[in-house]
Amino acid sequence: MVLPKGWIDCNLPILCNIKTGKMDANHERKDGKYRFYTCSSTYTFCNTHSFNGECIIIPGNGDIGQVYYYNGQFEAYQRTYVLDDIHIMPKYLYYHMLWNWRYINSDKQYGSTIRYIRIGNFENYKIHLPPLAEQKRIIAKIDMLFLGLDKGVDYLHAIKAQLKTYRQAVLKWAFEGKLTGHLPSIFTDKNIGDFFDITGGLTKNSHRDDLLVKMPYLSVANVYYNSLDLTVVKNIGVTKAEIERTRLLPNDLLFVEGNGSREQIGRVASWNGEIDKCLHQNHIIKGRPNGSMIVKYALYYFMSKTGRDQILSIASSTSGLYTLSINKIKSLKIPYCALSEQNKIVTAIESRLSVCDKIEQLIDENLIKADALRQSILKKAFEGRLIPQDPDDESAVVLLERIKAERSKKNGRK
Repeated sequence: MVLPKGWIDCNLPILCNIKTGKMDANHERKDGKYRFYTCSSTYTFCNTHSFNGECIIIPGNGDIGQVYYYNGQFEAYQRTYVLDDIHIMPKYLYYHMLWNWRYINSDKQYGSTIRYIRIGNFENYKIHLPPLAEQKRIIAKIDMLFLGLDKGVDYLHAIKAQLKTYRQAVLKWAFEGKLTGHLPSIFTDKNIGDFFDITGGLTKNSHRDDLLVKMPYLSVANVYYNSLDLTVVKNIGVTKAEIERTRLLPNDLLFVEGNGSREQIGRVASWNGEIDKCLHQNHIIKGRPNGSMIVKYALYYFMSKTGRDQILSIASSTSGLYTLSINKIKSLKIPYCALSEQNKIVTAIESRLSVCDKIEQLIDENLIKADALRQSILKKAFEGRLIPQDPDDESAVVLLERIKAERSKKNGRK
């Protein structure tokens, strides 16, 4: 691109120091005084600090492409990069990298299963450098525009949170008889085993690699709350005897058995035949309906707070971990009512949840638009099109020569 008059391109290392943190992950302390930046999208805390002042923090692996700005005392993980001793407006550098860093380096990340960034990624990173006075004006303009965007984004996230609360309220009302206008006396508590044949799946082991028959199977990574992620479905070796026992059929109810997390244990979804001849591993417990209960009725109940509380109650252990088993699932209680009433309840739930889904889709679309607008603002800023130039500003060429002299003098003293 052609830079505006008075601007200049320069490499990042001319403008700042590029360092890495020295601490490992065990340095974190929950009651720590200082921020501790790792390669995660959120910082934690610790009791030491090695950095101070306005700095740019960049994950070296994990959340590749993210860029953070902080002005204060903090510590950094050993694979986290910190740009300090910045000789231009630090926030200008932050916004520049927020705009361009993830895209410039998208094809320069090293590693196979774990992506990471090397110090070399920074060496040829180009900064479009305007005069110092214009940097200040650009920062002020971006801050103002982003403030309005942030308010809008916060509002959209608040609506999403309200939708989540409303969804839970709908499920609660459904199993209190409030959606269909009937009293709770229509319900009778029964065991889920009265309506579903509860079975386990395939145990993974190295011997399966030698089996000739290979078939796709669901794992914990595929099953979420009322949804399936089938982006990656692996194959597993099976015997003919195992196929019939672990094959999934439309309307099977799926429970996630193995997960130490309280929030994720007992995730429940239904199978609708998305993949032909698909099996499931042992950490997915399957419930096959016998025809006396609508699968979605059971699904929605175990997504409700009452159903979730029951799952957590049977899954908790003295060790603090959360585990399920076939027998624990069989012991779950579910409010039973006639099939005709179940159908009314499911219809009433879905009519309300579908409205929530449409609103949430609209919110997500607007969040994407907000992110695109944010990038458009940054692009205009660093192409010199966000604010007018002032011909009286000192040229960036002069600024850059002064920076080089200052850094040379400083390094000479060392």
